[in-house]
Amino acid sequence: MLRKTVDLLLYSNVFIAICALSLLWSSQLMATSRVVVIPYDGLIFCASLFIYGAHRLVGIHKLKAYKVNERHEFIQQIEPLVILLGSIGLIGAVFLFFGLSSMQQTLLIIPGLISLAYIIPFSRKGKRLRDFPFIKVFLIGFTWAWVTVIVPLWEIRSTGIWWLFFERFFFILAITLPFDIRDISLDKAQRTRTLPLLIGVEKTKRLSFLMLGISLVLGIIYLISFSLQYAVVNGYILAGLYTFFFINKVEEDADDYLFTGWLDGTMIIQFLVIQLFVYLINP
Repeated sequence: MLRKTVDLLLYSNVFIAICALSLLWSSQLMATSRVVVIPYDGLIFCASLFIYGAHRLVGIHKLKAYKVNERHEFIQQIEPLVILLGSIGLIGAVFLFFGLSSMQQTLLIIPGLISLAYIIPFSRKGKRLRDFPFIKVFLIGFTWAWVTVIVPLWEIRSTGIWWLFFERFFFILAITLPFDIRDISLDKAQRTRTLPLLIGVEKTKRLSFLMLGISLVLGIIYLISFSLQYAVVNGYILAGLYTFFFINKVEEDADDYLFTGWLDGTMIIQFLVIQLFVYLINP
């Protein structure tokens, strides 16, 4: 019963929507030391429900010609729920979009187009942006960094914003590369070229460590030099060590919970740890 509940949380995309919201709030904490809940937060949650729901459904239907694993089979079983939540997410995102400022609406155009082209086939051969060699992780990194830093902070805090943007960018790269390790057999069968297929699993893990290291350096510089939150640095580093730990456990045959649960969950952990340190400093 517990496992099925966890699976529903993970694969119905509710969990990834919570992760997106957590990363957004983490950015707010690093920039301003507080979280202010606004309509944009709801849009990020709803848009994540829709985008990742559509991504899963399109991916599952494209996999019909290939052998699927337990994860794919479970998603097929809960397809009506994924469709329902995705529909709610789409309606909510559209409604909340019109409550944003004109600047935020404009800034969302680029990531919105990328997200749609990422999940919806647009070529005659049915290819999506994610099907083009080596581009997938960079699109994910750019989009997540843009919507969790540039859009919410552009109008309220521009100092050092690009440092935080690239911190988010490299952080997302670090936790996304392991998913290519998980999908290496499937990508090979589909002839989708990814970094693990090009350079191997171990070198991909090292690259993931490097991305996380760059992210941490940028984050520390940002906290010390721009947002002036010296005491939060310890919590930020602690969250980074947590991420290092789970990247190190990544293997091609690792349990899917490591990827969909623990690695995605690093976004939630980062927010909670930083929030704890902010609270300890300013109770």
